[in-house]
Formats: sequence, C-alpha cells, structure tokens
Amino acid sequence: WQLDRDIRMHERNNAGAVADSSSAARLSLISEMHTPPPVRSTRETIATVNGEEGAAGQGAPSELVKELPAIHPAGIRAGQERSLCLTFGPLPEETQATGLDDWFRSRHAGTRVRSTNSRNRQFFWIYLAPQESRKGAMELLQDLQKKGVSDYRLVRRGKLENAVSLGVFSSQSAVNDRLAELQNKGYKPVVVPYSGVNRVYWLDVKLDSFAGDMQEVFKGYPARFNSVPVSCDKIDIADMEP
Repeated sequence: WQLDRDIRMHERNNAGAVADSSSAARLSLISEMHTPPPVRSTRETIATVNGEEGAAGQGAPSELVKELPAIHPAGIRAGQERSLCLTFGPLPEETQATGLDDWFRSRHAGTRVRSTNSRNRQFFWIYLAPQESRKGAMELLQDLQKKGVSDYRLVRRGKLENAVSLGVFSSQSAVNDRLAELQNKGYKPVVVPYSGVNRVYWLDVKLDSFAGDMQEVFKGYPARFNSVPVSCDKIDIADMEP
C-alpha cells in the first residue's frame, strides 16, 4: 500500500498542466449567466451509453449500476473471507507459546504451535587425547600438575573416557593463549569447536476477519511478544486448530 501510495503521489506531483482546447465549452455557475437556461423535464433527458444515445428512461443511473461488474479489493475474490496471519516468536519457553495459543483460541482464531532449534554462540573445547588406561590418565594429570598447568579435568565416561579436558573458551584469542601454553610445555592438545542448541517456540495465528477489534491484538496481551505479519499462503492453515 505504501509503495502504491508513493507512486500515485509522485505521478500527481509531477503531472503537467492540461492544455485547454479553444473550442471546449467552459462550465459556469447559473448565477454567472446573463440569461438563465430554460427548465427541462427529467423525462426529456437523453442518456448516452457507450457513445450511443438511448430513449428517455433507458440508462438511468440505477439501471446502469446493475450492469457494472462487482469490484473487490486486489487479491480478494467475491465471497472470499479476508484473513490476517501473524507469526509470534521466537518464544524461549513453551509455556509462553501455549499461553498465547490459549488466548487466541478463546477468541476463535486458528492457531498452530511449532518449535525449532536455535544455535547459541560458538565455543572451543581444548583437551588431551584419551589415554589407554585410567592409570595412564592419572599419570598425565600428575605431569600437568608438575609443569604448572591448572584448570584441567579428567573425563571419566563416554567416548572420550580417560581424556583430559583443559577448558572451554568463547574467543579465538583465549584459545590461542591456552594452546601456546600447552605446546610450550610439550603437549599436543586437540581443539573442537561446538555450539549449544536451544529449542524455541513459534505461534502461527490466522484471524478470519478484519471486522473484529484489532486493538485487542496489537495493544493487549499479545503485544508483549514479537510478531510479524505473514502471508497466509506460507503457513499450513490445514494444521491449525480453531
């Protein structure tokens, strides 16, 4: 709508003056005329339709309107119900999604709760490769202690059992400093980047008509959550529950 409005305003502001034809008749007020025109009966009026003159009574405004095609806003067919679709999220807690879902369902709106995985910031884990036995792992810990290495932990289970964890870091500079320290002491650490994963929730909403009070949606309880309007064609309305 905004783009269309800007285009229309631009055309209106840049429209040139219309040249008047010297033979064109000019409109004038009856009060400006020296001699008032003769009074004519409406029965004598001749309507012109599509460039052809008709008899009196044919082509009256009420009759012409009946012949006009139905006009509907762009993208809305005759008889088609107008809809507004919104997506709320991301919501960090499922209770927020279900609470918002209950609010819309109590007002007979179609809704659907869904979830996705959201990745957190990336981290780097530094560790020494697993030893062949627990005894070898304990000897490695003692060697680390003798060489002044701190902040280590023995991995006691899983695929990396008997490995030695040397810390988790969030910046590349911290990783470089730790690697330099360990390599200077004769160790060959392993660096593994990883990122945590959180589940977030979304609520798709389909409002069947604009006739309702939208103030309640945009200024009431739902207004505290992030939302964006979306095309109803892009969400699976068939899965929505009214």
